[in-house]
Amino acid sequence: MDNTYCLGEVLTATVSLDAGATAGTYSAVPAGLVIDAATGAIDIAASSAGVYTVTNFVAASGACPSASATTSLTINALPLADAGLDLSICSGETVSLSASGGTSYAWDNGAGVGSPVSVSPLSTTTYTVTVTDANGCTSSDAVTVTVEST
Repeated sequence: MDNTYCLGEVLTATVSLDAGATAGTYSAVPAGLVIDAATGAIDIAASSAGVYTVTNFVAASGACPSASATTSLTINALPLADAGLDLSICSGETVSLSASGGTSYAWDNGAGVGSPVSVSPLSTTTYTVTVTDANGCTSSDAVTVTVEST
């Protein structure tokens, strides 16, 4: 199981540990990972970006010795999506939209993919770009193109 996530993902993750490491208590270092000590469930959205070592510790019981297992978990920061400043054009003009903050860019409202992209809106339109970084994490930003009548 891949223990790599993007910050802000709304899900509960459970780390993958060695067979038999399912009881006991869970902990993580350094601080910043929101983990349920009893179940090992991790709240990605409430955690901080970083690389964590998660440990499951089972205390000795009767004749059985204590046992522990560890694994690494990474939460990547989100890219800083920037669609640029809002723009004004005259009716019939074309404008170039440029985004930054990632490695790939997908625009809505038919603007296409990549950066820059050219658009010729017929009326005032807001374009949202989804920025993806090298880790596969995404964030969005918007730019409004105001079309002024001539």
